[in-house]
Amino acid sequence: MTDSTYIFLLSMCSAAILLLLVTRLHDCLALARARRQYETDDLSGPGRAPAISVIIPAGGQAEALETNIPAIMTQEYPFFEVIVVDEQTESDTADALKRLTAKFPQLRHTFVPPSVRFIGRQKLAITLGVKAAKHEWVVLTRPDCTPASPRWLMGLSAKMGEDKDIVVGYANYDAYAPTGAVVPRLRRALLAFAAALGGRAVDADACNLALRKSYFLTQGGYASQLSFTCGEDGLLVDRLSTGTNTAVACNPETTVWQSFSSRHESRKARVAHRVAGRHLRMRGKLLRLRWGTASLLTYTYAATWLAAVALRALHFPPIEAYRGQEIASDAWAVILLTYPIAEALALRRSTQAVDERPVSARLFFDDLWQPIATLGVKLNAWFSRNDYKRQ
Repeated sequence: MTDSTYIFLLSMCSAAILLLLVTRLHDCLALARARRQYETDDLSGPGRAPAISVIIPAGGQAEALETNIPAIMTQEYPFFEVIVVDEQTESDTADALKRLTAKFPQLRHTFVPPSVRFIGRQKLAITLGVKAAKHEWVVLTRPDCTPASPRWLMGLSAKMGEDKDIVVGYANYDAYAPTGAVVPRLRRALLAFAAALGGRAVDADACNLALRKSYFLTQGGYASQLSFTCGEDGLLVDRLSTGTNTAVACNPETTVWQSFSSRHESRKARVAHRVAGRHLRMRGKLLRLRWGTASLLTYTYAATWLAAVALRALHFPPIEAYRGQEIASDAWAVILLTYPIAEALALRRSTQAVDERPVSARLFFDDLWQPIATLGVKLNAWFSRNDYKRQ
């Protein structure tokens, strides 16, 4: 092979790989871009703050309710209510709600009828909560979630414009969770925010999601999703989001932290998310495919870089004997060496935007391990797919 042919083929391969990797870097900056956009909004005061109803579907989490409800009830926001919907999976929840109502008279609660069977109880709980809400904007969260700031609702309200129907916020596990559980959820948030900033929201986190009540009800809510019991957040946003009606709220004050219970529960959440992903519209599937392709290209990157290093170790000619192929190989190795550094810097900016723990170096190595680590999740999702369908 001549030098010119070799350099041409290497250039074409490099262009294809770098294009996808640059796209990946753009996604890694999603939270930082959302934070920069957020800082241009007016957070000056309650004069423009719409009334909000916070909806909390509670299923067997009495202790979490008593721990986290006070942080929500004491939000620095002028007009809001909190509605807890008891899914009646444990009697302790009702007892906890009685104690909380005595302490916070403005707390309201309702329940899912015990006769309900074979329907996603969380979807039904959210629907009942939305219908019971007195205000136009509803914010969804969970019993085991704590706002990072007493100005959480104020921060979300900054994005509740007249032309918006959905506001997506950031949520992840708290500081006690292992990094291995935080990184996959951060990866999901990066993709969700990147898609929303591009005007094509395809995912969200039910721990920190705001919806316009009238829009939710007129669009049928979960009516088209009753055949499966997962996807109460991502599938809903994928169906209801348009090119202009979705905003993102990205700021340390608008972050929500979820208590980490166990690796088993974290794995179940990932399985449910993967099962729900099969029902996304085409745009969501294509975006997830693009991210997955970029992750697989990390293997191509690593193999190419290691091959270039091995070539230099085995054959290191004097400078006057350099040929075009050797110069191109060395240049390719140097260029690719900058990618993990650039990715780490981009990810650091995004994690700082939401006050997340530093995991900059972890994502690149997680990409290398990702296909193996998620194999069990994929198999579990495949074999348990019928468990998420209405019988």
